[in-house]
Amino acid sequence: MSTPFVSGATGRVTPSTLDDSWLPWAEVANDADELELADALLAELPPEQLTTPVVVARARLLLLRGRAQEAVAELARHGVDDVPSEGPRSWPELVLTAARAGAGDGYAFQRLLEAATTHAGDPQAWRIAYLVAASAEQLGRLDVADSAWRVLAAQHGIVTPLTVSRLAIGEISHRDRFHPESAVAVVTTQARNLTRLAPAPQEDPGPTLAAVAGLRARGDEAGARLLLHAVDRLCPATPAITEALRSSAPTEGVRAHRLKLAGALLLGLLLLPLGIFGIALVWGGRTLWERSVRLPGLTLTDSAAWRAIGTVPADAGSADPTRTEREQGAGWYGLAIILGAVAWMVVGTPLSATAGRWFGGDADTIVFVLGLVSLPALLVVATRSLRLRLLRRRARRRTERAERARLAEAALCRCWQTRGLRGDFAAAYATNHLVPVPVPALLESLRQRVGFWVHLRRCPVIGVLWLGGTPDGGGAVHLRGAVPSTPGPAATSPGGFYL
Repeated sequence: MSTPFVSGATGRVTPSTLDDSWLPWAEVANDADELELADALLAELPPEQLTTPVVVARARLLLLRGRAQEAVAELARHGVDDVPSEGPRSWPELVLTAARAGAGDGYAFQRLLEAATTHAGDPQAWRIAYLVAASAEQLGRLDVADSAWRVLAAQHGIVTPLTVSRLAIGEISHRDRFHPESAVAVVTTQARNLTRLAPAPQEDPGPTLAAVAGLRARGDEAGARLLLHAVDRLCPATPAITEALRSSAPTEGVRAHRLKLAGALLLGLLLLPLGIFGIALVWGGRTLWERSVRLPGLTLTDSAAWRAIGTVPADAGSADPTRTEREQGAGWYGLAIILGAVAWMVVGTPLSATAGRWFGGDADTIVFVLGLVSLPALLVVATRSLRLRLLRRRARRRTERAERARLAEAALCRCWQTRGLRGDFAAAYATNHLVPVPVPALLESLRQRVGFWVHLRRCPVIGVLWLGGTPDGGGAVHLRGAVPSTPGPAATSPGGFYL
């Protein structure tokens, strides 16, 4: 274990020690949009630390969590209960206006939008965008809320699980309902945004499942299924996503669709003996099927989008996202067709001749044409299945290698440069670097508030406290507390270095 060089790095933790860290922990949780945890941490602050900025911060968290009425009451209890007639002029007044808007005050919402317009070019405009998004959602103005979340993620570059999942809800719910290509572009773009979050869906599927729940809350079950389908394609071997996709499959209309599919396949087999003309009919019938037959529970447009998402490259880390899986594997599929045709020329000629002698008539021609079509088709199906399996395995191995390399650094001290950690790396860092601090009684109240087990650890190098836990359905979260104060070095005469 590393030798501590900061005074107090191994000192005893007391309630007064924790008092210095509640606010830093809450700030880190707030920056990561861990709203419930940040709110619970602010609730643990001692009374002397409940300043106006802290009260306003808690009211903002309540608003973002969909509890606008409680936010208004929290501000009123601490004397923030009035907004000038000319509109909000300070941050507390802005939060109060947004809370009143979220509670159903249309006039307050209008004043909030006016303030957002006035400060649109300010460096801190993103703070108002959060208020607009949260209040608009609770007021039922989903168009304004979706626009605000888009501004936060795309314009201000605020990429958190909350902003990315909300962006996905808005973009997918407004997808083109008449042009499949446009719908596919929207859904796959949002799926890629979710898969590029840190941690990825394999570690924390929470943001993806939150976006799915948001789409369902708007009555867009098809959009939820399309998003799950796309994320499952881009992030193979994610059990939570795969299970959610499986459970979202409709039960009504499935049997009828399967009967239609079986009939179409049988008709295709009957047409193949017609030679080139039959193959052309089968190909045209396939195109007609995809354009005119709905999948159970989906519209024609969403059905076409579902089929197109199925061609998204499985190896998303190395594949060209502008090309479908069929386009990228065209060379292999062409080779399979050639090999199948050549093989049948060698094997099928004597077999078709034998069939002609046994059955007479055109039996030899029928057998030869059926084999010439069927064997290359079977080889293409087998090649595609093998290729997809290899691509998924390669993607999984690449992810595992990158993860092993990242986790190998978990024993190195990052406490001096990192305020918060998420996912598997956070759990590995807590195990390999941080030292457990047994203080169950001091954290019992917080555990009851957040509803999951939290623990306390300490950095053996600089002595900073870390609060960690694993929210239900999410990945591990660790927050750095206050850095212990230490006496500064004695003053020395100026040397040859400067900052």
